[in-house]
Amino acid sequence: SIYIDDFNDRIPKYITEESDWYRYIKKLFEMTSETYTMKLFENSDLDKQKNILSDVNSRINEDIMDIWNNIMQGFIEKKEIESSKIEIEYEKEKGFRIIVNDRSTNKNRIFDISDRSKGFQWFLNFVIKLKYNHKYINDKEGALFLLDEPGSYLHSSGQKELLKKLKELSLNNTIIYTTHLESLVDISIINPKNIEIVKRRAEKIALENFSFSKDVRENGSYTPILNALKISTFPIDFYNQRIILTEGITEYYFLKLLIEKVNLLEKDIKIIPGYGVEQLSNLISLAIGLSNKYTVLFDNDEAGKAAYRKYKEKFIGEERKWIIYNIEDIESLEDFFSDKMKEMISKYGTNGNLKNGIINFYYEFDEKDAKQFQKECKNDDKIKELIRKINEKLN
Repeated sequence: SIYIDDFNDRIPKYITEESDWYRYIKKLFEMTSETYTMKLFENSDLDKQKNILSDVNSRINEDIMDIWNNIMQGFIEKKEIESSKIEIEYEKEKGFRIIVNDRSTNKNRIFDISDRSKGFQWFLNFVIKLKYNHKYINDKEGALFLLDEPGSYLHSSGQKELLKKLKELSLNNTIIYTTHLESLVDISIINPKNIEIVKRRAEKIALENFSFSKDVRENGSYTPILNALKISTFPIDFYNQRIILTEGITEYYFLKLLIEKVNLLEKDIKIIPGYGVEQLSNLISLAIGLSNKYTVLFDNDEAGKAAYRKYKEKFIGEERKWIIYNIEDIESLEDFFSDKMKEMISKYGTNGNLKNGIINFYYEFDEKDAKQFQKECKNDDKIKELIRKINEKLN
């Protein structure tokens, strides 16, 4: 396993043979040259040691720039990387020391790693543990990455770049990380089915899948996820736009499929998911302030009709812009699906769950199913009637 925490495991000032960081230095030497063993280095004279360290320093700086170019350009500015050369020093009595030679002012200035920005420290910590981990480097599949609050000291674009890298690593490895950051639960990058909420049950700690959680969604654990679902640039990108408010996440993904995969709705329409029909009041208030071209979709079940009546009294006159599923035999979203669509989408759900299947289908569909889904949607009279109502309200 590869554990990368927030900063409890900082690079120490001096790295001795007893330190956990010694194995990373050892692997860096070996990767620089097959002949560069720690025994060879320690038994060499001063000049030979300087030559070996020069090669090792070149290697680590090449690796840092390689990772910056290919993975982490959003983390920190290139000039900070180019001007901050990593150097490894050695004192027989104290061990190895990793320092930064700052050349930003055309003068060499030596700094301890702890003197650099926290973003740079985290970046270097990540590079070393990724590149020179003696377990991972020999077998790049099947590793377990444990990250505690990764990216806390990176700006939002850097956090998204980190998330993309974690998703890439997860193709052949297991990635587990904790976070309170919205950028690290970005649903444009990861499937919500992979998000687990940590719960305390009596004396035990349990994980509960976000898609199936029955807990109250005002719980602080849900805040970054719900905010991410409402889009990071909200409300700026929603001003004077056409907006659809949905009761929940399932409807959000269904409409996204109609926009992106079926082309039945125009691509500039913005969708904002609620987290339960009882919790739409604030979103409706925002939508009224943002745009005159918005609508709200209500289920035609008891909860949906009750909420519709409540919001109608609160937002007098706005109900003319809303849609309640009063189409034949329609109570909720699932009723729009033909039997073929239900069968297809259920394959993607956990234990055949249709709502969960819609979310997974959005991220994981194969081309054959996508074409069949398009065909079914375009030939479904109930879906066509829903599209007609949405366009009528938004236009």
